Amino acid sequence: MPGKILAFCFPIISGLITGQPAQRPPRGVRTVCPLALVLSPTREISMQIHEEAKKVACQTGVRVVVAYGRAPVNQQLRELERGGGHSCFNSRKTSRFVGKS
Repeated sequence: MPGKILAFCFPIISGLITGQPAQRPPRGVRTVCPLALVLSPTREISMQIHEEAKKVACQTGVRVVVAYGRAPVNQQLRELERGGGHSCFNSRKTSRFVGKS
């Protein structure tokens, strides 16, 4: 599995590094705007993708965040609000975040 994960994570993170810097929202504005989004069918795969993506993004300045079921939504939302670039969501969890930011 790690080889397949690296096959799509590397180009995403590379593009984030070489692309235009993201503009931050004004202070006090609650906005979640991931620069890249990876959807996965299960929580376990989301966690695997997150671990491998963190290895690729190490020392690049790109933050990798994961959101999946059976974890506190507010904590995951705070991680997303901190900004970054690459986010991995379980497909069911995505619907929980739409409209919350």
